[in-house]
Order: sequence, then structure tokens, then C-alpha cells
Amino acid sequence: LDCQNRCSLSRLIAGIRKAEELKADIICMSLGTAVRSAALEKAVTEAQEKGILLVAAAGNGGTVEYPAAYDAVIYGCAPCGRDSVPPVEEG
Repeated sequence: LDCQNRCSLSRLIAGIRKAEELKADIICMSLGTAVRSAALEKAVTEAQEKGILLVAAAGNGGTVEYPAAYDAVIYGCAPCGRDSVPPVEEG
């Protein structure tokens, strides 16, 4: 992420590829976008196929964002109040 907490999809994909190269076991992504990307989906799927566990933030808007929404990624969300969780779509 840059100093404004933004990241291009190309930089995110490059980071996933670098993690693969470094033989990472887990990639944790605390970021998200509403934009579906075939290239990002391919990157996370290929990483998962190499045995990497991918975890991402679900998002804050009540809808699971990408990369969390891809099948290859496990996602989580923070509680939004006492004894409750934010609403999310089933993925």
C-alpha cells in the first residue's frame, strides 16, 4: 500500500507472485476492491494451487470485496458491535 493506503491491482498481483517466489506459506491481505479482476483471480488461484493459504479482509460495506470474494481466498470480518458481526453475502 502507498502512503494513502492504496494499491494498484498490478502491484497486488506482483506482491502475490513475489510471495510465491519466496515460498510463503500464508498471504494475508488487509485490503479490498469492488472491482472483479480476472488477472487477480488467476494470481490467487495459482498461489492456492501452490499450497499457499490466502486470507483477506471481507470489506466494510456489507458485501464481500475482492480478493476476499474469490474461492481461493479465506476471508474474515471484524465485529461491528457487541455480540454481532457485519452483514456479508454468502460466497
